[in-house]
Amino acid sequence: MITHFVTQPSANLIEVHILAFHPDDAIKAPSNTTGVEFIVTAAACSLKTGSLHAALRKAQFPLYHKLIGAQVLALQVPADQGAVVITAASVRYIQAGQKKSISPGLMPASIIDTRYF
Repeated sequence: MITHFVTQPSANLIEVHILAFHPDDAIKAPSNTTGVEFIVTAAACSLKTGSLHAALRKAQFPLYHKLIGAQVLALQVPADQGAVVITAASVRYIQAGQKKSISPGLMPASIIDTRYF
């Protein structure tokens, strides 16, 4: 598991903080996997106006024995008062030859944060 947490430093900004980790310890990947792609999406829906906004960021990490440093993925998501913001994350495995997995069974995903303004 890649340890992370979500903050909102300003009204229209969601940040996903990925803590430093060792890929061999944090990621259980299928054979032939050479790296992973950590995908984060944040979406806001105004309950007053019905307006929708979304942002997506990706970070790739190789699978090797060295420590991967902490990172912050910033998502610009306009969210006015009365909006719900949902942040989700998924992992896509990168196999030899830079082939990315597309099977849903090989793309674990989860909602990692929800907020109401």
